[in-house]
Amino acid sequence: MATSTEPPGNRRFDGAAHAQLIQSAKTAASSEQAWLYLEAAHVVGQLHVKPHLQTHAQMLNLALRTRDWSEA
Repeated sequence: MATSTEPPGNRRFDGAAHAQLIQSAKTAASSEQAWLYLEAAHVVGQLHVKPHLQTHAQMLNLALRTRDWSEA
């Protein structure tokens, strides 16, 4: 198994994939589907501060809209 010697912050961020996942969450047919998109966006952006915080903001927004207090 190959391992990277680069620090995690130096890994390439796929902004297009992250943006598509966020957009898909916004237009999802159900809150369950939206959560799946946001979870995927979280993984894609988790090593980079700005997209990571953007994803958490979207997650909080969804939790508040759907009154999912445990997620909020």
